[in-house]
Amino acid sequence: LHPDLAPILDETYGVIVYQEQVMQSAQTLAGYSLGGADLLRRAMGKKKPEEMAKQRAIFLEGAHKNGLVADQAGAIFDLMEKFAEYGFNKSHSAAYALVSYQTAYLKAHYPQFFMAAVLTADMDHTDKVVAMLAECTRMGLRIVPPSVQQGVLEFRPEGDGDIRFGLGAIKGLGRAAIQAILDARREGPFLNLFDLLCRVDTQKINRRALEALIRAGAMDDWGVSRASLIASVDSCIEAAAQFQSNRASQQESLFSGQEALPVAPPPVLAEAWSLTETLRQERETLGFYLSGHPMASLRDDLAALGTVPLGDICSGTTVLVAGLVVARRSTRTKRGDRIYFLTLDDGRGRLEVVIFAEVWAQAGKVGEGEEPVLVLGEVGEDSYSGGLRLSALRVLDTARAREELATQLTLELEIAAELAPQDLLAVLRKYPGQTALRLRLRVGADIVAQLRVAESLSFAASPAAIAALMALAPTARWRWDYRSTTSLVNNVVPLERARYGARRPA
Repeated sequence: LHPDLAPILDETYGVIVYQEQVMQSAQTLAGYSLGGADLLRRAMGKKKPEEMAKQRAIFLEGAHKNGLVADQAGAIFDLMEKFAEYGFNKSHSAAYALVSYQTAYLKAHYPQFFMAAVLTADMDHTDKVVAMLAECTRMGLRIVPPSVQQGVLEFRPEGDGDIRFGLGAIKGLGRAAIQAILDARREGPFLNLFDLLCRVDTQKINRRALEALIRAGAMDDWGVSRASLIASVDSCIEAAAQFQSNRASQQESLFSGQEALPVAPPPVLAEAWSLTETLRQERETLGFYLSGHPMASLRDDLAALGTVPLGDICSGTTVLVAGLVVARRSTRTKRGDRIYFLTLDDGRGRLEVVIFAEVWAQAGKVGEGEEPVLVLGEVGEDSYSGGLRLSALRVLDTARAREELATQLTLELEIAAELAPQDLLAVLRKYPGQTALRLRLRVGADIVAQLRVAESLSFAASPAAIAALMALAPTARWRWDYRSTTSLVNNVVPLERARYGARRPA
């Protein structure tokens, strides 16, 4: 940058890190006094345009007197200003460095306990919990479901590498209800839903709390389906209330002459939920999927399309991501244009996507139900939340993305497979497009014959065409080849390239 900055920036390898370095640089290069340098530091921290314009003029004038040319002085001021957006004084940085070292040590040597504590600290913040659960999976830690038999309020280490999900992270379940369950459990494990209701103070746990526990999987230990437990809630509440009333008034059984014993109502049988319904109920209760993820079976196909996991994206890149819409909202800009915000979840992270009206209009109906949404966009920093945000260039569903990106489909068939050439020809002619077709016939254990279909018979990889081909060759193995994801939008210029071209040398 400048030889006079070498003594100031030597300890940080030429990079401005501390606020004191900003002040020293202003003193050395532009002749600022200590008081003036502190005013510069404050102005940079508050980011007031009028004050920064005034300070820039003072800096450039002082630098000129010390022999710096205007371009060089301006570039140095820009670097100082950029640093000040997120800079600390040296003592503050040292304190944070110590905490960073301590937490890194705990995470490395006591990962199970550390992650349980971190999850407990942020269990009211769904987005953070989702990211930390993905980190637990990466670290080889297993999150076991919440349980009225074994769980407590907090996330808790169990066994060798397990973390028990905290009851306090279940939405609709208050701390008073949790404490009532823990108090009653001291007498021994609960036998069933009716036993729990007989022993827990019904003034502290209501129907909503019970359903939240069931939907979250906290009563799975009894081996009864969640659907049956939900169907049995009313009868169990009524019978337990009657038992508690009788016990409170010390009524005796007319038949035995002794205090009435609890008699469980007959279970209400219901058809078990599908995996999709189970996961949907978990998301409504916990804010995320716990026992699985609807996208788990789609990961390989989506990766082949060129999607990047939400947990792996970084600022300044153009990426294609895929996820389920777990939250949405919209507002209007100062000009009156509609702007949409979608929160995507892919099981490994969450990300907010900003979609402007023209992009939204082109997308049509996407993001409804449990179908993933694909978004091609530019990743940038979110100054409000401190995380990342994606500005959408294109929004589409999986079928549309495959149709636009597929360059070739290869079908591998056994030699005994029946595939009538005239039927295949009819399908290809019915759905003309840009996707080439290749056939691989396995003649023997080590012999494979490859047939290349004429380019004039390329087809459109639409859902209808795919269904027709599946009907013709139901036992075939499929392999898709795709073009670059940036072809979804013409003339896409990655952010890092645009920013690199706009930089001014110091």
